[in-house]
Amino acid sequence: MSKKTWNSSKGTAKLALSAVCAHVSAHQTDAGGKDDDKLALIMPDLTTGNVEEKSSLAMNGVITDIEAKYDAIYLNYPRHKQMQIAIDRIRMHGRKVKGTGTPMRGLLVTGPTGSGKTTGIVEYVAHLIREGAYSDGRMPVLYIRLRKKITVLKLLRAILAKFGERYLRQRDEDEMIAQVRNCIERAGVEVIIIDEAQHLRNKSTDNLEVTDQLKTFLDDCIAPVVFVGVREAKEMIEENLQLAGRFADPVELAPLNTADKRDVELLTEFLRRLDEQMVALELTKQRSSLNAPYIVTCLHLACGGIIGQAYRIVRAALLIAISRGGHFIEAYDLSLAVERWAIKIRLCVSNPFLHADLRAAHGITIA
Repeated sequence: MSKKTWNSSKGTAKLALSAVCAHVSAHQTDAGGKDDDKLALIMPDLTTGNVEEKSSLAMNGVITDIEAKYDAIYLNYPRHKQMQIAIDRIRMHGRKVKGTGTPMRGLLVTGPTGSGKTTGIVEYVAHLIREGAYSDGRMPVLYIRLRKKITVLKLLRAILAKFGERYLRQRDEDEMIAQVRNCIERAGVEVIIIDEAQHLRNKSTDNLEVTDQLKTFLDDCIAPVVFVGVREAKEMIEENLQLAGRFADPVELAPLNTADKRDVELLTEFLRRLDEQMVALELTKQRSSLNAPYIVTCLHLACGGIIGQAYRIVRAALLIAISRGGHFIEAYDLSLAVERWAIKIRLCVSNPFLHADLRAAHGITIA
């Protein structure tokens, strides 16, 4: 954006900056910071587009087209790959021990919300589809996503529902278990993935009954089981020692550490490839330099090291950039995205893009 254009919108910019800085100051105070310890705050400059964002029915069409294309982007993130390899390993092990009497294995995948657990699983299934594993009516992966706390009967019904409504007629638990086994066998299920597995954990005595039922799937060589969830899922498995003893090494999609060079490199490379994809799909007219050290540092702080949340912040910034006529995503757009989205959902308590000391530390001149 030219200096002239910026100056012509000076009033609007000052109002926006004032509101944003006041909001961040409030968050810092809430977080326990003293007035004399507050960081200097300054809104990043613009180089393309205008400060004002267009809002209209026509713009809605543009924005939603851009958003749909962005949401279709999948980057083969190394930690997702590790998870997919671990799932595939117990699937292959199950195929080799089936019929031998050797128990199959379970796997625990944990990570905070936004770490990409579900995204990685969906891509794993897509890979199997591309490889022809789903041909001839087979269903090698039985994927179940839990929405709330569940009992044994509800779990069995959730499994049977994947095979069609006609299998939900049985009401007796033993009949349902037999039907589940028959359906899994006929469909060629090679691994069961239970997402949001923390919902298997109940405060009642039924908690162990649910996990014990899933343990029989391993002991009776029905199918390997993958439990995917947040920290509570790990605690649930630890409460059932017999089940835990049948598990392979767990996979943890932990947040990236700002002090770990390898983690910083992972985020940097992820953002570089995301930037490339947006240009390739013509979502932006030029590179946004998302892998620049300053942008990486700010995004790392804003997303708490959770890769999926960084992806979402960039998406919000992209929509802001498009709505104001920007050619690419700028620090200005990322700053507003953090303010409007990340802070509001309590992903972070302050906006690193507004901290003047961070900009100075990266050699960025403040006009």
